[in-house]
This record gives sequence, structure tokens and C-alpha cells, in this order.
Amino acid sequence: GGSVQAFATMLAAFLFGIAFGSACAARVATTASRAATGFAVAQLAVALMASFAFASADRLSDWAAWIGAGPQAAWSSAAVASAALLPMTFWIGTTFPFAIRIFTRSASEVSRATARVYAWNTLGAIVGALAAGYWILPALGFEGAHRLILGINLLLALGAVFLQEKKRARVWTAGMTLVLSIVLFAWSPGPPLRLLDSGPLGQVSESGEAIFRAVGRSASVLVEDHQTHFTLSSNGLPEAGIRKSGGLPTTKTAFWLGALPSLLRPQAESMLMIGLGGGVGLELVPKTIERIDVIELESEVVEANRRIAAERAVDPLRDPRVQIYLADARGRLRLDTRRFDTIVSQPSHPWTAGASHLYTKEFFELVHSRLESDGVFVQWVGLAFLDEPLLQSMLATLLEVFPYVELYQPGAGGLLFAASAKAFDPEVSAARALESDPSSWGDLGIERVEDFLSAWTLDSRGATEYALGAVINTDDHNRLATRAPGRSTRDWSLDELVAALRPIDILLADWNRRQPAQRIALLRSLVDRGQPERARMLAESQSGGESGGESGEMRGLFSGAVWLFIGDAPRATADFSRRLEIEPSDQLARLGWILSQRNQWIKDLERRPQFEVDPLGEALIDGWRSVAVRDWDRLRAVDSVLAEARPGSLAFEAASRLRIRARLAKPDLNSANEAGVLAEQILRRHPDRYVERLRARAAAAAGEVDRAWNSIQHILRITQDPNALRALASDIRAVERVLGPERRALLQEQTATRE
Repeated sequence: GGSVQAFATMLAAFLFGIAFGSACAARVATTASRAATGFAVAQLAVALMASFAFASADRLSDWAAWIGAGPQAAWSSAAVASAALLPMTFWIGTTFPFAIRIFTRSASEVSRATARVYAWNTLGAIVGALAAGYWILPALGFEGAHRLILGINLLLALGAVFLQEKKRARVWTAGMTLVLSIVLFAWSPGPPLRLLDSGPLGQVSESGEAIFRAVGRSASVLVEDHQTHFTLSSNGLPEAGIRKSGGLPTTKTAFWLGALPSLLRPQAESMLMIGLGGGVGLELVPKTIERIDVIELESEVVEANRRIAAERAVDPLRDPRVQIYLADARGRLRLDTRRFDTIVSQPSHPWTAGASHLYTKEFFELVHSRLESDGVFVQWVGLAFLDEPLLQSMLATLLEVFPYVELYQPGAGGLLFAASAKAFDPEVSAARALESDPSSWGDLGIERVEDFLSAWTLDSRGATEYALGAVINTDDHNRLATRAPGRSTRDWSLDELVAALRPIDILLADWNRRQPAQRIALLRSLVDRGQPERARMLAESQSGGESGGESGEMRGLFSGAVWLFIGDAPRATADFSRRLEIEPSDQLARLGWILSQRNQWIKDLERRPQFEVDPLGEALIDGWRSVAVRDWDRLRAVDSVLAEARPGSLAFEAASRLRIRARLAKPDLNSANEAGVLAEQILRRHPDRYVERLRARAAAAAGEVDRAWNSIQHILRITQDPNALRALASDIRAVERVLGPERRALLQEQTATRE
């Protein structure tokens, strides 16, 4: 990436190579004739070494990974990059003393010749840097720029022919230049796609078909097609995964970027988004936001979004509310004095140029000056880029500018900071947002307040306590730019974050005041977000009597719910049984026990519970047995009772699966659409291979080709075992029937290859 370390590596390699090359050439350049020959050889060698460096670019990440990974990976990357640059920079360095000796006719002209060469060298460096960054690379790309500079080197070598005194030397130089020109231009290495798709530590992402690549003025941009989605990367660093038509949003943090401000400030009407990326943060901005301004540094990122617009699930650039401004964020904010209700900042990698200065106190002060009095600022940062001191520093820096700062974890991979000059009340504001516009939140899996609150990690009091004494991040001392984990330390895991924040976790502080059904909904949502350890922490926090008049030990109910949601039925049964020993009349524990015994109800069709079962429990048992014997009429008869299981409840997912099966038994268009809606309601919350299969069948039955294709491709991506693939045969056939010839042929090829 465009980091401080990368720039330092490049500069050190160039300066050392130039110095060493100059020192060696100075001993050779004893006469003008020898200098002219040396100059020609140097130009040919620069062309040759540059070509080898360009051709080997795609192997650099592999070599770096072979040398070392983890905390030492930055050093191995630096070593490999230096090794690729040094041969070329050595020969570049030799040209300086050769040029001086060529222009020096006598001892008295040494100073004048040196000054002339130095002046032309400096002017060339300035013009070359400007031309390469602003015109050559954007216009010609990597291959074109390489060919242009290669031609210049060869022309300079050919020009040196006229400076040589001996005919043999002239013939040799001209001949070598001609031969090398033919060889190098005939041998044309392709673009370094693997390098453009590689992280800074040498890991290469899952490869796809490159459908867009461009070199902009600030970054190289690559878009790849992975059948179910696109990926966009910048300078080899992943920027976004973009869902295709028929794809579903997930609990990814990126989808929350445009939604969180309105959940905290339902009255907000204007938004400024800093960084377009893949446009994912704009996909689910609620309708209550009337104006969205987007500041993007790199024009090729905008072009990449336009290039894939027709195939993506949501094209944010078609939203009439969106206005794109190509500019640096801090420069634009200084010039534009308008105020916004919400400002969202999503620079992807905090150590890179163009992003690192968007995490400092000075930037936060600028943002504060452009917010309305009750405006909210949302800042994204990847969890992998933080360790505990850096997280504390981020919170302390925000608290230096904003009196109220909160922390949210919508997904496993990222954190969102919310800051404002006025206090937050997330429970009240989220309830207002859901009540005023419930249709805006379903795609995020937010169907009740608990679905939102499960992302809430720290309130302002907890953030202040945790950040006490931390270093403030400033432009002059930008710690995120110099020591992002994975580059100088190891990554920080989600479990470590949960453990570090446990004493001040806002959900733990408010746990006992919530009703049991609310707590179960929170646990369900936490497991769906990939945070089972946090859910277990909450479930196991009970230690006796409950508030609000409850009595007895409740821990078994909540820990049983967590094991049920995770999928560990034996542990769930044990915990629910423990709860029922204490309180046999607990209806939630009874329902949980029934759910954890699903396989037993199917194996023994005469088995009955040892306690009175409510109608929902009876409907579940009847439903499972109906599916086992394929009695679809009986299954449809309990559908209305199963529908009483609401999102976030213990039985919602099990009941929804049965309702989907009832609709797919003999699907018509309406029942297939209903089955698809139910499947997507589950999948928006968390991935599930079985439900994905049901969605594929429902989409195929409804003639929703893109949805059917997306689901079956997603299943194939995660299915490696040939036996498991054979079990999917009926699903594949159902989808295959609605596909066009091209997709049908690709699907047949994929399954044949796997088998």
C-alpha cells in the first residue's frame, strides 16, 4: 500500500542504488570515450533490469511470504521490494558520473559540467515525477508506461553512439541496442494483476476474472468478478466486496455506514460520505436522508463503480440524492462551508497515503465544524488495523473533539465510532427510526430494537473510561500511519476485544433490566453477528436473583439459548433441563428444550414431552414429523401457528424453515415468492447453507434467475467435498432449468470439475 514504510523502502533503495552506482562508475569514467560507452551500457542495463523487475512483479508477494510472515512481514516485503529495485537503481546511478565526464572537456570545466548535469538531472526528476503521476500512468497504464520509458532508455543508448570515438564501440553499441530493442519489445509481460490483488503482507485474495483495471493519479484500481460478487481493490489493498444482482446484504459493517447515523438521529436529512469505495455504504441509506454528498479522491474508483453498475444489486450512483465530488476530503471540507446532519468517513486503510490523515484530531475538528449542532459523525476502522492502545487512542482523539462518543460492532471485521456534540439515546432513537420507516431496515437484519442494540458496545461513559490516559492521534504524531497491526504488531482478534471491553460493555451493564425475551433476542443477534463469545459472556453473567421481581437462577435459559443458536444441541438440552429443574413452568425453557430435541422428535414419532407444551411447541414437533414423512398437508395446517414465531425469538429460524418447506412442496408463483422472502429474512441475519439451498429452489420456482444463480454459486463456493456436492444434485437441477445457455454451461462445467 501507499504507506510511510513503502515510501521509505522505495527511497532508501533508490538512494543506496544511485550512490553505489555512482561510486563504481566514477572509477570507470576516466575518459570521455569510456564514459560514452559506459553511458550506453548503463541505459541498456536500466532497460533490461526494469523489464525484469516489471516481469517479476507478480511474484513479489510470494517471495515476501516465503521469507517471512506475521509481525516480520513488513520487513520481508521491504527486502523483496528493495531487491527488485536495487539492480535498476544501481545502473541509474552510474549515468551521473558518465554524463559529467562526457561534458567535461578539460579540468577547468569540471564544476560547470557537474552543475549542468545536476541541473538537467533535477529538472528531469521533477518533470518525470509529475508526468508519470498525472499523465503517463493514468493514460498508458503500467504496461504502456513501461514501454514508453523502455523506449527512452533505448533511444538514449542509441544517442550515445554518436559520442563514441571508436568505430568498433559505435557498432557494438548500435548492435546491442537494436538486439535488446527487438527482444524487450517482443517479450511483453502482461499487467501485474496478482500484485494489484495482493495485500501488503503477501497474502493474495481469492482470484477472479479482472474486468476493470486502471491506474489513477493516486491509486491503481482493480475490479474482479467472482460470480456471486465483485471485489474492488486499490493499490493491491481490498476496498469492497460488491454484491451482484440477486445477492443479499449481510451483517458486514460496510452496509451499516449509511444507516447508523439515521438510527441515532432519525430526524437527519443530509449526509456527507467521505470515500466512495465500492459504494456499499450508500446502498442502504434510508429514505429519510434527502441529500447525499460523496467525496472521493480517485476518479478511477468512480469509473470502476460505473463499469459494474448494470450487474450489481444496487447502483448507488443512480440514486438521485447522490452527488460525487472528486477531491481530497480535508481540502473539500475547508472550501465547502455547508453543514450536514451526518458525516460518515470510511477511509479503508489507516496507514496509507490519502487515508492516514483522516484519523487525526485536526481532521475531527474540521468535521465538527461542518456538523449541525446535533449532527453525528460516524468513523469506520477495520478491527485488524487496531490493537488495544490504538483503539484507546482513537477513542481519546474523538473525545478530545466531541463530548459524546460511542462504539458499535455491527460485524466481526469492523468497528464504527459515533461522535456528536449532543448525547445519544440509541434505544429510543432506534425505536423511532424503526417505527417511522420499518421498510428501510429489513435488509440490514434489523427488525426489532434488539437487532440494533446488539451492535452497541460502549456508551460515552464507557468510552471515556477506556480511553483515559491514551495518546491523542495528531497530524504530527499519527500512530495509525506508522504502526497499524499486521505491519508492526500482530492482529487483534474479536475475542480479545470482547475480553478487553467486558468490564465496561454497555450490554452487560444494562443486562438485568431487560425482559427474558429481549435478552434472548440480543443473544440471537450477537451470534448472528459472529460474536458468540460476547453472547456467552452475557448469558453467563447471571449469578442469582434477577431484577424486576424475577426469582431463581436464569443462567440455564440464556446459556441454553446461546448453545442452541450456535448449533450445539446437547449443551443446549443440558442447560434448558437445568433451568426446568429450577423452574418447571418456564415456557421459554420448555420451548428451548423442544427445539434442542429436534432429531429425537423425528426418530421417535410417538415420543411426547414430559410437560405441557404450548401451541407453538406442538406445531414445531408436528412440522418436523410432517417433513420426515412428507405429509405436506399436515405441515401447511400448522403454518399459522408457526408464523407466530417472530424474528429474534427462540423458534423463529426453525419455524421459518418449516414454513419454507411447506411452500416449496408444490410451489406456485406466490408460494415460491413467499418462500424466498422467508429464506432471505434468515440469510440477512447470518449465512446458512441449508437455507441458501432453499432460497435457490424458491428463486428457481419463481423464475428469479439472478437470485437462483447467486445462491447456487455461493453454495458451490463453500462446498469442496464431492460427497456434499452430490447431495446438492437436486438443487442444481432445479436451478439449471431456469438458466440461460451460457450460465447453464458454466454450471455444468463447475460441477463436472468438482466431481
